[in-house]
Amino acid sequence: MGQFSNAKFDFETLPNGVIHIYDRGIDEISVTNDMENVLGQVNFQKNLSGRLVQYTDSEGRVDRIIHENAKFQGFAPGPWNAANSPEN
Repeated sequence: MGQFSNAKFDFETLPNGVIHIYDRGIDEISVTNDMENVLGQVNFQKNLSGRLVQYTDSEGRVDRIIHENAKFQGFAPGPWNAANSPEN
């Protein structure tokens, strides 16, 4: 991973085990535009290997984060749920 992100964000582990990242939207650098570094920083604190990740952007939209061992691959619309879980 690259350097740690300058984007301002919080994250938590939801009861279903999904890691949810929240863009605090108070800086010039958004989580959306710095996702690779954001994932690196979250991975430093929580091992993201095999974990589902989603985030809420600064406009309140929730999207899924596609990653492989914390390396950002892309976005998918909507939050993780039973219908779009990789197990299905």
